[in-house]
Amino acid sequence: MAVGIAELLDPSLGELRSSLQVNYMVDLAWLLEAYTVHGYQDKPLTVLHGTNGLIDPGFPGIITHKVKMPMLWGTHHTKMMIFEYTEGMRVVIHTANLVESDWEDRTQGVWVSPLLPTLPAGAPDTAGESPTEFRAHLLYYLTHYQLDILTPWIERVRRTDFSAIRVFLVGSVPGRFVGPELNRWAHNRVYDLLNKHTPRCNWQLIVQCSSIGALGEVPHEYLLDEFSFYMSGGLRNVPVAVIFPCEEDVRTSLEGYEAGSCLPYRWGQDNKQRWLYEFMCKWRSDTRNRTRAMPHIKTYTQISPDGRKMAWFLLASHNLSRSAWGVTQKQDKQMCSRSYELGVMFLPKFLGCEYLSVLTGDSVAPGGISLPYSVPLTAYQPGEQPWIIDKAHKKPDIFGTSLSKPTFG
Repeated sequence: MAVGIAELLDPSLGELRSSLQVNYMVDLAWLLEAYTVHGYQDKPLTVLHGTNGLIDPGFPGIITHKVKMPMLWGTHHTKMMIFEYTEGMRVVIHTANLVESDWEDRTQGVWVSPLLPTLPAGAPDTAGESPTEFRAHLLYYLTHYQLDILTPWIERVRRTDFSAIRVFLVGSVPGRFVGPELNRWAHNRVYDLLNKHTPRCNWQLIVQCSSIGALGEVPHEYLLDEFSFYMSGGLRNVPVAVIFPCEEDVRTSLEGYEAGSCLPYRWGQDNKQRWLYEFMCKWRSDTRNRTRAMPHIKTYTQISPDGRKMAWFLLASHNLSRSAWGVTQKQDKQMCSRSYELGVMFLPKFLGCEYLSVLTGDSVAPGGISLPYSVPLTAYQPGEQPWIIDKAHKKPDIFGTSLSKPTFG
């Protein structure tokens, strides 16, 4: 990650009044150090998180809340910041937990909104919406929590001008959705956006993630017949590639085996879906000199055969799982998702171009995006296996460490 938490708090982006941090894992002491760098330690801060063990320092301006998950296998996995300034607001969607290791030697992604001014008093409710309805979907997401501590933030969002935003918000929340909510969340949301705003495209679907859930005993159970169908706008037989570090990628990484702690793919899942190996590609980021910085970033796209154009691009907290992306039920009239997730989706139509461009080096172009990985992709070779967090790794890593028994998870 080329930007740190302290840079996101820099006064050059705005004079901070208060902030909202929404995340999974949070080291509050480390986070407050970043606020202290700019003298913001006394500014009101609300933290929503998803894990046990957060130590609340008891400062009067800090509110912490562990989000209770209403459904089994769900995770509060969103990574979002909202900063309220004296002159407006800024929204940040990213992929890093609020812990130091995630911001040091790992590859992450971050999207930072432009400065969003406050609407004038008396402005109608419809004023200040973006062409992508970003504000409406942010409000859908925040109100789903049904938390009183978010009421002030919901009101601030309503009073803010989002008209400068040109990306779409793609979220998941726990629940079963039908009717007008069916296409509001998870892979149904992507399906709906692609059908409304892009020509359907049979280009390869590239999934790049840091964890993989249970996908079934055969590829057509979920990956091909559901996930890739929805993520391509409703096409069958779209070629799919899944970028996930192999064991050797982790062993030779900047952190050695310690990097594997952020890649929680488990043996019990892998053992039931070895068919996935034929779709898997190794982590390579030579063009950005980040091959040895293990990816906690998650990205999704459809890319042209020559590797130069993309039909769309999505940066998100979602990993490749049913909990994150949802499962259709009741003959596709209902969708069930279990986790909280957020991402931003880039569509050419709203960026003034026919296709998004894959940027290389220092090049720039309308709708240009620099992929976190190298293309063409590097497929797994026979005998290579993905990193599995809960098994022994006996070959020493770059620090001479071997794991004779599972250490993580």
